[in-house]
Amino acid sequence: MSDTRNNQPVRLGRDQRSRTGKCGLCGRVKQLSNTHVPPQCAGNTGNVQRFVVMADTTGRAASGSKKVGGIHFYGLCIRCNTLVQGRWDSAYCELARQLWRFAVGSSLILPRVIEMPSNWISPGKVARFVLSSAFALDPGLRTLYEDVADELISDAESISLPSTVRLRMAVTPGPMARVTGAMTGFFLFGARVNDQPIGISAFAQIYFPPLAWQVQSGPSALLDIQGWADVSDWLQIAPSERLPLRDLCPTLPQVLHPHQNPNETDRWSEMFADEICFIVESENALPTNWIKMPE
Repeated sequence: MSDTRNNQPVRLGRDQRSRTGKCGLCGRVKQLSNTHVPPQCAGNTGNVQRFVVMADTTGRAASGSKKVGGIHFYGLCIRCNTLVQGRWDSAYCELARQLWRFAVGSSLILPRVIEMPSNWISPGKVARFVLSSAFALDPGLRTLYEDVADELISDAESISLPSTVRLRMAVTPGPMARVTGAMTGFFLFGARVNDQPIGISAFAQIYFPPLAWQVQSGPSALLDIQGWADVSDWLQIAPSERLPLRDLCPTLPQVLHPHQNPNETDRWSEMFADEICFIVESENALPTNWIKMPE
């Protein structure tokens, strides 16, 4: 594990220079495909920059120039990536478009708890996209949960997560976005829960306005305090079923990643496995062409 307080830079795992590797879903060593998290149709087309994490005044150092094309990784083989795109991308984009107005404007103006609209969505498909993204972001997930990966590949009618793994959902404002692989983060100072620092333990984190997701891998007191919804049961809903979002989640909290919150970033520390963890950020996750999308 690597600690962001150390002075050594952290490698970013698989990227465009290593396009052959083990697919996060099927587990086979194959040519890896360009996997967008979230899908491009959800507005993920802007400038992105990869980072190495260092203990300097900014807490990180840029790795390479900013590039257009959205937040993407080489975590799935071509076949599995095509399956994900064909089955679930459009459902995720439908949900994002319905909530995009919550991503625009100052986070100080928007309410902390937001009432969800009554639009109908495909929760089973949305949850399957997010979980498959976690397998793309964390190559070790298939080793731990091979049965779950196989159920995603077969598009099973119902998928059950182990009790220690939860899918959590919130709303996040723009324009910043941050997507990472397996990560443990905590506040160095301040309040504690059960004599432990308040933090997050996750296999994957997706903060891309208007939605924030955590595939929770253990105790995550910060998510509970902030009021993130537990939508793990969406995976037990058949992909073909459509339900009103308000019935599924009457409200969602508005959140920022601690690194993006000026009141919290100086107290926030993270640890992760340097060989497999992706860290990619975007400073313009609300491109104009997406803001104009119809609901």
